[in-house]
Amino acid sequence: RRTQIIVWSIAGLVAAATARGRRSDAIEKAVVARQVSDFDISVVKFSPWEPLRLVSCGRENVRFWRIKRRHLPACPAILKSNARGLQLTGLGFDAGAGVGHDDDDGTVEI
Repeated sequence: RRTQIIVWSIAGLVAAATARGRRSDAIEKAVVARQVSDFDISVVKFSPWEPLRLVSCGRENVRFWRIKRRHLPACPAILKSNARGLQLTGLGFDAGAGVGHDDDDGTVEI
């Protein structure tokens, strides 16, 4: 199953709604970026610290996306066996939360 992710400019959509002439051209200009994903996506959130970056999660995956030249290249989080069979359904951002690091085996716990 493929999922298409589209990031729209709300200001561009308002302009498209009030545009005269070819409305489809105005709607296309409101598209900031788009990407097709082969990975299941349950939730997508914008980063509260970097406005051109998004995070998604779904079945056995967490991906980090960035808006770049009307595209959304993604980088996966390496979850190894930690996410096998899991449907990840929530993302949270907390400026006060720290990332723990276990020096014994190199595991990062969030």
